[in-house]
Amino acid sequence: MGKMSKTDVKTAKFSASAEMILALVLTCIIAALHFYFYRHAGGLWRDEVNSINIGRGNWQAMMHDSFPLLFPLMIRVYGGVVGSDWRVLGLLFGLSLTAAWWSAMWKVRRMPPLWSLVLMGLNSWIIIYASSLRAYGLGSAGIVLCFGAAWSFLERPNLLRWFCYGLAATLSVQVLYHNAALVAAICVGAMTVAAIRNQRRAMAGIVLGGLMAASTLLPYWHSITGITRSTYLKRDFFDATTALTNVQSILAFPLPQFFGFGWD
Repeated sequence: MGKMSKTDVKTAKFSASAEMILALVLTCIIAALHFYFYRHAGGLWRDEVNSINIGRGNWQAMMHDSFPLLFPLMIRVYGGVVGSDWRVLGLLFGLSLTAAWWSAMWKVRRMPPLWSLVLMGLNSWIIIYASSLRAYGLGSAGIVLCFGAAWSFLERPNLLRWFCYGLAATLSVQVLYHNAALVAAICVGAMTVAAIRNQRRAMAGIVLGGLMAASTLLPYWHSITGITRSTYLKRDFFDATTALTNVQSILAFPLPQFFGFGWD
């Protein structure tokens, strides 16, 4: 390929600058929306109160929560060190997801996470539930960081980058159980890339990091397998109409006007 002309170089620089400025503006707007939710969310809802009660409870209660041990431990530490302004902790969870998008995208392409900010950062569901006193925001941030760490390890395999990847994978599954499926998907994708590049050591490192994360879930095996039995009567067969209705509910939350295409 030939060299780029001066005009093409200037155009590329202008486009990159415009994209960075837009991403920074969107980040500020998203941070403001999270702060707005923090100021106006009101009292804690049922599941948030449950998080606090379990975090203050005994170890046995923590092991049977909806989330692995790391999240209730954070609740306990925060309550003991900072106090009872729980909405601040939720705000930090929500902002951590935006920070994770920036970190992962910068590692992968040295570019701002423009599409993540537009499609997810401005989504009202993300803003509300990522900033709630539940593990969803922090867990989502963890899996995004795991993706970025896996990419970074593939680009330049070394012990430090492998440790960061393994740590990100482990912490992500220790916040949300279902992150285990996403870690497995990241491992499969990373192994495929390593196989194409004939990076056998990198492939082994990816597998080892994934196994390390999976092994930390073994203490929860009884709880994980028990979910299948306890929810059997609540499960329904897949129904296209219900699925489309759920999509509409997500896109139209919290106001019907948010759903731009409409099903009516």
